[in-house]
Amino acid sequence: MGASAESTLESEGTPPADFFPNASNFVVQHQVMVGTATITNTIASGNTVLQHLSSHTNPDAAADSSARWPPPSCHPGTRLSIINTLMNWLDDVGRQWPFIWLYGSAGCGKSAVAQTFADRCLEMGRLGASFFFSRPNNRNDPKTVVPTLAYQLATHCPEYKVIITTRLAEDPQLLDKAIPVQFKKLIVEPFSYLQRHKPECVREPFVILLDGLDECKGERVQCEIIKLIDEYIRVKQHDLPLIWLICSRPEAHLHHTFARIVNCGRFQLVIDDECRDDVERYLRDGFFKIQIEFNLESSWPSPEEFKAVLRSGDGHFIFAATALGFVGDDDYANPQNRLAQLISFLDRANFVGAANPLAKLDFLYTQILSDIPDDIFPITWRILAHFIYTSQIHPITDRHAKFLLESAQALCNFVHIKQSEFYGALRKLYSVIDIPAPEKAGTTPIRFYHASFQDFLVDGSRSGRFVIERKEAFVDITQTLLYWNQIDSQYFHHTETELFYRTHEHETLPVLKWSSGPDVASISKSIARFASSSSWAFWDQGLDNDTKLLSFLLGLDLRHLRLEGNWVRFVNNQYEKVKYSHLPTTHLENNSRTSQDVWAGYYRTEPSNNFDVQLLDFLALMVNKEPVQPAPFPLPWSLSLIDTDNFY
Repeated sequence: MGASAESTLESEGTPPADFFPNASNFVVQHQVMVGTATITNTIASGNTVLQHLSSHTNPDAAADSSARWPPPSCHPGTRLSIINTLMNWLDDVGRQWPFIWLYGSAGCGKSAVAQTFADRCLEMGRLGASFFFSRPNNRNDPKTVVPTLAYQLATHCPEYKVIITTRLAEDPQLLDKAIPVQFKKLIVEPFSYLQRHKPECVREPFVILLDGLDECKGERVQCEIIKLIDEYIRVKQHDLPLIWLICSRPEAHLHHTFARIVNCGRFQLVIDDECRDDVERYLRDGFFKIQIEFNLESSWPSPEEFKAVLRSGDGHFIFAATALGFVGDDDYANPQNRLAQLISFLDRANFVGAANPLAKLDFLYTQILSDIPDDIFPITWRILAHFIYTSQIHPITDRHAKFLLESAQALCNFVHIKQSEFYGALRKLYSVIDIPAPEKAGTTPIRFYHASFQDFLVDGSRSGRFVIERKEAFVDITQTLLYWNQIDSQYFHHTETELFYRTHEHETLPVLKWSSGPDVASISKSIARFASSSSWAFWDQGLDNDTKLLSFLLGLDLRHLRLEGNWVRFVNNQYEKVKYSHLPTTHLENNSRTSQDVWAGYYRTEPSNNFDVQLLDFLALMVNKEPVQPAPFPLPWSLSLIDTDNFY
């Protein structure tokens, strides 16, 4: 940030005796007297100083701008707790913090809270300035932030206006200087002077509100703005009649920056029971408004229809707003039909509508995912795929599968990536996923803030290139399970003859990528047990058609892999392929010819390479060179009925 605040705040205490030294050929209009000095508001030759300032602002970012009309705001009777907290903070002369960070997941209603608070501050004459960032609406240029705030402050405080017009008249290029310079010259020094020499001008602090800071262009600039506010608050806390509210998503870099700021209040908007009640109120009132507007029967919507929408919304304001917007669309003027389409879409049952009822929500999720670099997204995809689909391998009551989903560190290790890769891949998703800090990751899972994000990810018609397709996810999970099964077998079970039941009372797996922390031993054991019990669980999902998985399987050392019921299913399925391999093409088409082609060459009756020879040598060792009887096919489903020697 350059020099410290102490060194940069030089001599703003007394304005110069002559505000226009060596100036000539201009006319002073609308004079304002401060002490004995005459200060100009306007330069007659050309544009006014404020017009010059205005050209560097973004007027659309103001709380009362026409571009944002009608702005999002809290529905009456909702978000009362946080609004009351902010109003108490505003009115408290002994307030604990001059700076508050309000954060929450994407779509939870932060901007509505910010707008409602801004409106109340405007009514009280307490809103000094606001900037509502929006990337899609081009309200995200950091160069316009300080000029926009300065312009708005000038319209609310005449004495401040005098000072900045003077400075801009003396140095018109000030608006082209770096943001820290602008912040010092146009915000800090003028208000510090007023507080010291004309405190009656600002009897109560002005609020400066920045909403959606995470949408400002550039993560570094976002953090610099926060640090600027914090730095000058620390140095000039009692000299600045300004208090600050920043609203944003809980992005990783913002969490990191705010964690180092002491003199700042932090409030999170969470989806809790109060929020769910608020969304229910919002939906009821919204449907009632549609009912009145379109002259519908008072029984519409039915209790079942309302519950279907409410259940899917689950406290998510943007979901509720999107649903009401779709149902009450004036262009269609058929709320009953639109509601039926929405519910059909939510149920994924017989949906025939041409429009996507949740297009606005999908745009939000697409925008968030688009921020992930292309070279990082494959890792992100794997993490999300494993998190979404791992529970479908085993019932979630299986404690080993469940443990992997209850620990971010376990999930990271199971996917076999480093801690830094794990957090790097999820860095852009803090607004839709609750991601625990590393020190809590051993016992805390990642968590989607709202189920609609998972629904979006698994539906290719909505998520497009970001889709996490079921079969592709199963392939990756199965490959990962087989990998860990092999690692566990090679390191700890290579001398065992029992292939069915293992206790895994051994050291931690040697290739864990995140091996620090007190939970590593339990994580290792759960991975080993889960891999042993579930490696063959998805082979009845058509995975044997996948060339990637087949290639991986052909490279495995299968001698020590643990066998279980799904392995029997897998072997019997392959037996069927061999059994019908001699039949005509028409029959093969009924028995997955594609699968037959993929597996061509996998079945052999004679050794064809050194690995086959090693398998035969291992077989002789396992049976003490005794004669081996062919295994009965298809294999019986109960492992207890099988003599293990028959597998050889």
